[in-house]
Amino acid sequence: MKKSVWITVITLALVVFGAWGITGYVTKVGVSPSFVECLAEKGVIFAGAEWCPHCQDQKTIFGRKATKALYGESVYVECPENQELCKSKGVTGYPTWIINGESYPGVQQLERLSSLTGCELTYIQ
Repeated sequence: MKKSVWITVITLALVVFGAWGITGYVTKVGVSPSFVECLAEKGVIFAGAEWCPHCQDQKTIFGRKATKALYGESVYVECPENQELCKSKGVTGYPTWIINGESYPGVQQLERLSSLTGCELTYIQ
């Protein structure tokens, strides 16, 4: 094979494997469950619904381990199953975060949740 063909093949392989490696790294990164534990200690509520695509986006931001913690620490509230609680908190759309009695509708970035709650934001792989 010609030298230019080999260079093209090697370059293409590096690009493909590099993109695969970056994608694999990004999907492994998430928030530490201790961040969720802090949210729970502060009485934070994440009101949503399983069928809500924006709620799914919010959970994705947390990562797999922290999403499990959202359920385990009772931060996440499934509004269709807990209508009275959500109604009493004034939830009119999903997702809605309730922090210190204030409503924050829509997907919230982790940095904002950390700022609003004082919970230290730490990441894991």
